[in-house]
Amino acid sequence: LSNAVKGVWASLFTKRAVASRRAAGVAQANACMAVWIQELEAADISFILMSHNPINNNPNEVYVELAPGLGETLATGATRGTPWRMSIDVTTNQVQMLAFASFSSGFTGSENGTSEGMGSRVTDYSQHFLNTDTSARNALGLHLAGIAKYLEQTLGGPQDVEGALDANGNVWIVQARPQP
Repeated sequence: LSNAVKGVWASLFTKRAVASRRAAGVAQANACMAVWIQELEAADISFILMSHNPINNNPNEVYVELAPGLGETLATGATRGTPWRMSIDVTTNQVQMLAFASFSSGFTGSENGTSEGMGSRVTDYSQHFLNTDTSARNALGLHLAGIAKYLEQTLGGPQDVEGALDANGNVWIVQARPQP
């Protein structure tokens, strides 16, 4: 655990982080890093959502990418494939599917939330509710859009949010940060 915390703190000074702060006009002396330690959630689906659609810069649309398993699939791109992509217009409650997922497997943790048993799980897309159940897919999109707009309002601006859904459909927010 201590090595993981040190690794997170060290990431504050990567070339990319320093260049991003410089481009944003943030003084290096003002940069700080916090580490949140929590149990690993056995994610059924991971997501990244933007409270302002970054594709068309529409503040009334939320953009969501979802992938099976843990967020590693979305965050690193190490697993080949395409995530589910959707946009949600919060003024009309219209959910639009932009892409259907095509990963062969999702990176998963163990059922008890430990790193034991980490591995891949093959996803049968012909049976996955995001492909087969339009009303459940729309309900999830609207639910995530509501969370995005709540976080945007609470945190004072557009948000880039990472999270997960467990097997019971509970939403877990892993992190939220200002959307670039």
